Amino acid sequence: MEYVKKYKLQIILPVLLAVVVLVATAMSNLFSDNSSSDYQCSLGRKYLNDLDYSGAILAYSNAIALDPTNTEARIGLAKAYSGKNEPDFAVQILTESLNEKKMNPDIAEALMELYTERGDWGSVISILDILLDQTDDEDYHEMLADVIANMYARPHPISMGSAHELMLKDGTVMSRGQNVLGQLGITDGLGDRYFSTDTFAPAGFSGVAERVFCAGNTSYVIDDTGKLWAAGENRWGQIGNSYGLLSTASGWFDVAGGENTVYVCGDTGTAYVLKKDGTLYHSGAYSGQVLSVCTGLPTISRISASEGYVYALGTNGVLYRNESRTPDSWQRLTSAAVRVTDYAACGSVYAWVDSDGRYMSMGTYYPGNWEYTNGGYLIPDTRIASLETNGNMLIYTDLNGVLYTADGSDPQKIEMDSTLVNLYSDAGNVYAVYESGTALVWKKYETQYSIAAEPANG
Repeated sequence: MEYVKKYKLQIILPVLLAVVVLVATAMSNLFSDNSSSDYQCSLGRKYLNDLDYSGAILAYSNAIALDPTNTEARIGLAKAYSGKNEPDFAVQILTESLNEKKMNPDIAEALMELYTERGDWGSVISILDILLDQTDDEDYHEMLADVIANMYARPHPISMGSAHELMLKDGTVMSRGQNVLGQLGITDGLGDRYFSTDTFAPAGFSGVAERVFCAGNTSYVIDDTGKLWAAGENRWGQIGNSYGLLSTASGWFDVAGGENTVYVCGDTGTAYVLKKDGTLYHSGAYSGQVLSVCTGLPTISRISASEGYVYALGTNGVLYRNESRTPDSWQRLTSAAVRVTDYAACGSVYAWVDSDGRYMSMGTYYPGNWEYTNGGYLIPDTRIASLETNGNMLIYTDLNGVLYTADGSDPQKIEMDSTLVNLYSDAGNVYAVYESGTALVWKKYETQYSIAAEPANG
């Protein structure tokens, strides 16, 4: 009998335990509501912390299905897709709920974070400009200044002038080419139009250089304090120190008013200088021979010059252009209804992408597989982060940092064993700089790139 009782207990106890578990589970579901949007968000957070992006996508998608207004779920879903290296989906998830007339700051800041991580600085600036219009919050002013500073902190170690080149190698400014006007920064060949060097040699710059630029026959260096220095031609005052250097001279000259400079461009006889507060200055032919503010422009985030034209992109998303010798006659190329996030230009031809990811070509090439929309726009097959053109090629990056080229046919991917850290242009030449220090160069109107003479490190 004792054996029978013991056997019955062995059967009954597990059954009772199972009933207790079932009741407890039912009560837990009753009070915690596992099917709620908030519960699915909690699952999504756990999956994100565990880097289980597929699980996070499922949980956050369930949360949005249960509550389409759940901001946390939408942001979490975007982070999950970004973690899976699918940033195009992440952007779409956030932008489809973004109301430009009354922007949700949480959605906006999540989108800015995504764009920042992916190198789409123009889209970050566009969102900040909208937030500033709506709130005039001082924090957003500071964020805008930081974004522009970070955008120009990227390596800019090589540049080509009319007949000379500069390269930044391990912090030393190197130069090669002609030196008839002192543009190499040294005395060798000064005034001798037949003198030319084929190899890079130290250019005699004694400061700590961060970025180098060429404009015509003039060389420029921005040092580690943001101060601007120049060498070479000054026959029109493009060094910004009036006509004090009519004769050829060697060495580097401290440009008056050149503090807080982030970018320089120009042509023979002209120089355009962008300051970190977004103010654009000009010096040279058909204007004053010292740096003077360009009038008629808003805050500027990007400039470029080639073949007598200068382009300026405002933080308001409007693209402007003038002829380089008419610094205060700016033509508006886009309407206020279109927010341009980046552009490519070579001479009189140009293109741009806007905050909706659309592409507009004004005489430039583009991939043949992109689709047209109403209004003449094209829809790229990937979200474009940055773009340049050398007149014959469109060169652009996507949100994954992949570099592509196109000359009217399908886009071609450029494969390198290093991470792309900057894509920029000057005077129609385009440069792609990699973390390894290698720089690819597409010279104006050429279809093939070359590799810089030696690795350049900014």
